[in-house]
Amino acid sequence: MAQIDAVLKSNLIVPLVKCLSDVKVGFDIKKEAAWAISNALSGGNYPQIRFLVQKGVIGPLCNLFSCTDTKIVLVALEGIKCILCAGATHSPGKPNKYVENVEATGGLDKLEEVLQHENVEVYKKQLH
Repeated sequence: MAQIDAVLKSNLIVPLVKCLSDVKVGFDIKKEAAWAISNALSGGNYPQIRFLVQKGVIGPLCNLFSCTDTKIVLVALEGIKCILCAGATHSPGKPNKYVENVEATGGLDKLEEVLQHENVEVYKKQLH
């Protein structure tokens, strides 16, 4: 978690989010940005995940659900899963505010599209 703190304090997240959002950025760079963000989410604690959400990672990760690279779809799904799990764990018995964030970015519609994904791995990942 110390490594994640160092990355968060270095102000690298905003440029990574911009890379994911910018249509002019090449797919190879987007893949690396997605991996970096997903790794931070999967190894982060609640305050770190909250920080990443505040920096706008949900929308760009959800946008990756429609890409043709199966591995990146899985990476994006894992990142969103970490966010949703953190929200549920942090506020048991209350509505998960991160679900609202996913809905606001159109992420639920994109998740429904993933149900139609040709790769069984992607389909299974979404159901968990």
